[in-house]
Amino acid sequence: MRSVVRVAMVIVGLTSGVVLGAEGRPGDGQAAPAQQPAPDAPSGGGRQTLKSGDVVIELPLGLQADAVYIPEDNPLSKAKIELGRLLYFETRISKDKTISCASCHNPWHGFAEPRATSQGVGGLFGKRNSPTVINRLFSKEQFWDGRAADLEAQAHGPLTNPIEMAMPTHDEVVKRLSEIKGYPPLFEKAFGSKDVTMARAAQAIASYERTVVSGNSGFDRYQAGQKDALSPRPSAAWRCSTAKPTASRATPASTSPTRATTTSASA
Repeated sequence: MRSVVRVAMVIVGLTSGVVLGAEGRPGDGQAAPAQQPAPDAPSGGGRQTLKSGDVVIELPLGLQADAVYIPEDNPLSKAKIELGRLLYFETRISKDKTISCASCHNPWHGFAEPRATSQGVGGLFGKRNSPTVINRLFSKEQFWDGRAADLEAQAHGPLTNPIEMAMPTHDEVVKRLSEIKGYPPLFEKAFGSKDVTMARAAQAIASYERTVVSGNSGFDRYQAGQKDALSPRPSAAWRCSTAKPTASRATPASTSPTRATTTSASA
């Protein structure tokens, strides 16, 4: 039987940051903020359903199931999502046991970084702002420059980055996780054996991150037919921008507008 995961406004119901204690017991962790209920979608729906592994996700309005990226070798599962949630908030896989994924991709700030750059181990700051985790389900390459092939590859980087989590090697990450008694049983539940590996940890983190989605905005509801979802000014602007040009609206060649100058982000 498939597990149905219901999505509200931002997060797929698996957001609390409970982490495993040293003896494998649940301990206090960094909890994600409670989300306000999203307005109801227009009658007639428009919401789409994503099925992967043993998980069914009802996507928020405006998100398309055929646009997602989930690797064939890492389908979603309830067990992997739960393990990944714990690893996402786990500070003990940083050098001084103070930094987790959630430190720089903070649920209290839209799963992103409110400062210009993020602070890692030893108070060191990086050179780029940490992008949001929200809706990573719909992108393959990661980081601002797309240098990571997918979320699984991205999860490896910060762990050994000397100004982020600063672990000496990925083998040391695996060693630490293996020594926390609560983790091997969770890896067994998610992957079929108690073997803790970096590849498995990355797959679990990526699976959790793919459940952090956002939609059902006013614009999404407007497009779905709820015409009062936008105030008059933006709805008029949208109608104008999508209207087919007519002869009376055409711009004469002699008065064609000057091209605007844009500056691309350095990151």
